[in-house]
Amino acid sequence: MNPLMHETYCSQSTSTNIDLFTYDDLEAVRKKRQGQSGNLTHHEQPTNVELANRRYLILTYNAEYDRIYYPLSLPYCGKPDPVVLMQQIRQLTNENRLSKSRLESDVERSDIIRLQRE
Repeated sequence: MNPLMHETYCSQSTSTNIDLFTYDDLEAVRKKRQGQSGNLTHHEQPTNVELANRRYLILTYNAEYDRIYYPLSLPYCGKPDPVVLMQQIRQLTNENRLSKSRLESDVERSDIIRLQRE
């Protein structure tokens, strides 16, 4: 995992955030920046089903005077199966727990080493 993504995911950092957008969300943001109405009208809806089903993960880094966007287009994998999604959620939850415990263990070890040196 990239360090910026890790910082965003694991801490309450105010300098980074992650957003998940649909094609319509991105179009609304684009129109808002151009000063137009943020809502898409019916005839402006995307005709390509694949485009309409796409999702975009946007990692945003807020620096002192800048805002930097790191977009990632996520491929459409078809309609999700609820059973498979629940298995993935359980697996990711377990991985998250394991990662947090490893991180806490590493922090404890580094504290012990620091105290031994003092």
